[in-house]
Amino acid sequence: SAMGIIFKKMDKSWWTSSEYGSEIICGVTVWVTFIWFAFAASLAYTIYMAARAWLMKEMGHHIQAQCQAGALCMIALLAITVWEPFLNLWEWDKYVNALSKSDKDSGNGFVARHLASFVVWWRGKAWVMRYMIDFAMPLIILSGLLGGGINMITLATYASTVHGFRG
Repeated sequence: SAMGIIFKKMDKSWWTSSEYGSEIICGVTVWVTFIWFAFAASLAYTIYMAARAWLMKEMGHHIQAQCQAGALCMIALLAITVWEPFLNLWEWDKYVNALSKSDKDSGNGFVARHLASFVVWWRGKAWVMRYMIDFAMPLIILSGLLGGGINMITLATYASTVHGFRG
């Protein structure tokens, strides 16, 4: 029960790094890296499709473009959510911390220093992403704000009212 887990420390789901550490770390590293590669590939494909439609003056399918934009937003939110473990597992977090604390005369670029400072600042604000994923993203997709497609809220309202008119 929950009382036993809280007060008597009976929770057996915790593991130590000596038990399965290397296998777990390897699996999580592969999974987090896959998420970031999937995001990069999705972003590249979306940019390619948008550029192709713009350069070739193609009339694209607006619903398909809206679905692609929604999927890209979701994978972007997922990638941002696992950003910190991604840096940690590849041991780039130490480099980012050192870069954010470097001074102007160290030879590091202005943009790189400020980007590293933003990443360090974001660590304390990452809980906001959970609310974006849970509340804002579904509203954006359902309201049709991603452009050109069907407004799903209007469609659902229409379907429910028309169904009520049928006798």
